[in-house]
Amino acid sequence: IAEVGVTPAALGDLIRLVDAGTLSNTVAKAVFEQMDGAGRAAADIVAEQGLAQVSDDGVLRGVVAGVLADPKVKEVAVTRKGLRIVWQAAEGRRGEHLLLRQCMFDDAHVSADSLRYLLSRLDEVSATASSVDQVIAA
Repeated sequence: IAEVGVTPAALGDLIRLVDAGTLSNTVAKAVFEQMDGAGRAAADIVAEQGLAQVSDDGVLRGVVAGVLADPKVKEVAVTRKGLRIVWQAAEGRRGEHLLLRQCMFDDAHVSADSLRYLLSRLDEVSATASSVDQVIAA
């Protein structure tokens, strides 16, 4: 411990945050690296950077419900491997699909504004999901 730039009391505080479920082991390692030699308390780093876990999945459900409120969003999946939003970019001609099982799209492009919107929604879900310790697929 003498070689590490973290006092035993500060290390104990970090361990208590993990035991209380406030931090995951992975986040605790990152906080420890920031504490090393800086003389900063773990709780201060966690509060400053918003690193505390949220064990209430209702927070994520609310964000996902907000994303799903867009009628073009067909699916939102939040997994340990990443995020996925299925968004309807265009609507095909129904008659051709029913008769020929083929779809033609008159306007099959995604505008830059639509892409920015989708990326901002992914960022919103990602930020919320990273603080929630349960994986939810909606």
